[in-house]
Amino acid sequence: MTANNSTKHIDRRIVRTRRAIHAAFIELLTDCEYDKITITALAKRADIDRKTFYTHYSSIDNLFEDVIRQYTARGLEGLSLNDLLNDPSHFTKKYFYALQSTLPLSKEQRVKMLGHIPMHKFMQYGTSIARERIYDSNQNLSPEAKRYIDVVLEFYLGGIFHAYALWLFRDTGLTLDEVIELVSINVAEGLTGLMEQRVLPLDYS
Repeated sequence: MTANNSTKHIDRRIVRTRRAIHAAFIELLTDCEYDKITITALAKRADIDRKTFYTHYSSIDNLFEDVIRQYTARGLEGLSLNDLLNDPSHFTKKYFYALQSTLPLSKEQRVKMLGHIPMHKFMQYGTSIARERIYDSNQNLSPEAKRYIDVVLEFYLGGIFHAYALWLFRDTGLTLDEVIELVSINVAEGLTGLMEQRVLPLDYS
């Protein structure tokens, strides 16, 4: 076997192992609380040993972040600060759909699984990955500008995340598309825009 073919074989083995670990992790999350998942149980479910797990990940948290990163990567591709500044509605929809693709499950399965996950960790990883994407596409930003933009991004990314979580966990009577439209108008035009478009069922007199 040539060196090139050997490398490809190793790469495929790494991909297969990580897929098995991801699948085992998602399965375990449907059965038990996040904090009760052990490396031993995960390794057994993935049909690997503990040493193999630590070859790929340093902890369960590290694995969880990688799972979120993998599934949101495509949805967040191209997300930029210019989107937020020039087309906030598009930015909002893109981030919503990236969150929706984080776990490739039905809504019922996703609700059950997310009920076992510390939401602050999900939000921390989901927003930090989105922020990385935005800064990757705007590498000429000064450190001073980033200090201000960090606050703005935390406000918008956090708000969008919580609106999505509300839709998942509470029976709002709204479809996901309706929630996305509502939040998109709010991000783009604020409460004034919602009132002008009479999106909220209020007495505007």
